[in-house]
Amino acid sequence: MSFRELRNLCEMCRIVGFPRPISIDSFREPNFALVAELLEWIVLRFEPNALISAKCGTEQERVIFIKSAVLLLLQNARIKLNPKKLYMANGLAVQELIAPLKVLSLADRGTTADAHSVSIPVIRTKLATKMQEVRQCAVLASQLPQTGAALSNLLDRELFFRAERSRAVSRSLPPSAAEGALRNATTALAGLAGQIEERLNNVNSDERSLDEKIDRKRREYEQLQKRLAKLQSFRPQYMDEYEKYEAKLKQLYEIYVLKFRNLSYLQLQMVEMERADRQRQAETETNMRQVVEKMRSETANHAPPIDVSELDDEPEAMRPTGGARKIYGNMIGAGLSDEDESDEEAMASDGDEGGLEMNIDRTRGARSENGQERAIGARGKRTMQHVELEDVDDEVDDEVEHKDGDSGDDF
Repeated sequence: MSFRELRNLCEMCRIVGFPRPISIDSFREPNFALVAELLEWIVLRFEPNALISAKCGTEQERVIFIKSAVLLLLQNARIKLNPKKLYMANGLAVQELIAPLKVLSLADRGTTADAHSVSIPVIRTKLATKMQEVRQCAVLASQLPQTGAALSNLLDRELFFRAERSRAVSRSLPPSAAEGALRNATTALAGLAGQIEERLNNVNSDERSLDEKIDRKRREYEQLQKRLAKLQSFRPQYMDEYEKYEAKLKQLYEIYVLKFRNLSYLQLQMVEMERADRQRQAETETNMRQVVEKMRSETANHAPPIDVSELDDEPEAMRPTGGARKIYGNMIGAGLSDEDESDEEAMASDGDEGGLEMNIDRTRGARSENGQERAIGARGKRTMQHVELEDVDDEVDDEVEHKDGDSGDDF
């Protein structure tokens, strides 16, 4: 859209006699009301009898108005407009409106009253008449082949029809035959009239029978309606008891639902408790096994070394035989007893050499015996430690088996 187009539109509207003044700023923004009014006036200038109105309240009405106006201009003035641009009602609509306004302005500007005494409606009427004649000629032309073929067939059969007409004219009909033919025709008509009367009588009888059936069905319907009303108003004797049991059943059902929910909740809690117990038992078993392994490792690390040569030098009578365990040693550990100490004091006080030698021999023998007892006590302590570890393992295994058995009984 340009300023020149707006100016041309305003000048053309003034020239062709548009009743409303149009400003250049009228189409700066979309103005559908003005576009619709101008388009309606243009269409009525080309077709005064057109049924079109610019009063459009809804979108659908506006679309129908634009389509109708564009179609009328195309049919009457052979002017093709773009309906989308017209619907936009802005500068693009100005470009479309200039075309029909230009035709009207040229017609008003170049014509005079003397040169053009015939108005546009008269010309349009003549054109419409000629178009109607053309359509009739086309219809007649399409009917000519069929009419010619039918006429040809009739002319071909004219010889046969001519012979039949001649024979019928030459033959004289006797009065008796004509009378008999009339009598037969009268009899046939009388029989046909009797059949029609009989059918009418049957129709009347059928109508009466149908009326009777309708009355009977209506009476039955009324009786059934009354019976239904009585049955609906009737209350059986057992209804009180039925309602009482129904209320009781409702209460029992509520109690049943509550107990079922409680039972389901308790079962769920029991399953969770059993799962927690199994997990706790597994953790306890793992902890006990770890403690046992720790005790074993500590015992193996802190146990004193055993002199194998001393074990080999032991007399066979002192070694344990068979599967029985034998423990040796005393409660105070290896060392000299009180008797040995008293013997040494006695030997120290004795001044005799012979007695001194005897005491020394006795002391050596006692010390050798005490050394053997000390070795036997160390072996007994280690044996007791191994026995205690084995007893702890047996107790742990028994406790685990007992717990597994309890859990199996629970399941």
